[in-house]
Amino acid sequence: MNTKTRLVLAYLAAYREDYNGATPETYEIKEACNIRSDETVAHHLRVLEEYGCIERQGDEIITLRTHISPLPKYSKMTERIFQCIYLHIKAGNYPSIKEIAEDCQTTQYTAGQHVRVLESHGKIIRIPYIRRSIRLA
Repeated sequence: MNTKTRLVLAYLAAYREDYNGATPETYEIKEACNIRSDETVAHHLRVLEEYGCIERQGDEIITLRTHISPLPKYSKMTERIFQCIYLHIKAGNYPSIKEIAEDCQTTQYTAGQHVRVLESHGKIIRIPYIRRSIRLA
């Protein structure tokens, strides 16, 4: 979550506290947070929804949580490797690190590092002592 999104979250919390749970209008958020367009405000609100900070029903904010845990951020290579794993499993075979590296045109070491990242974030699981042990979580 970037600084501007955090600013929007702080403004929402302050506004709701000052106005007994009322939701600010888009133009109010735009002016208070020095944002230029309504679309940018909508983007920041979508990000806050993805992080679980707010829940909306139409234009109304139903709940607001200011304490959040960050979502894991993945590099483009990690996303590409996850897509490769997903396509292999969808096709009916469990890929090896060597196959993943060949498909993504990278080294086996790099592919293994990204697979470990996906495993630590709970996207995939690896079964010990089995060849082709990568499974979707």
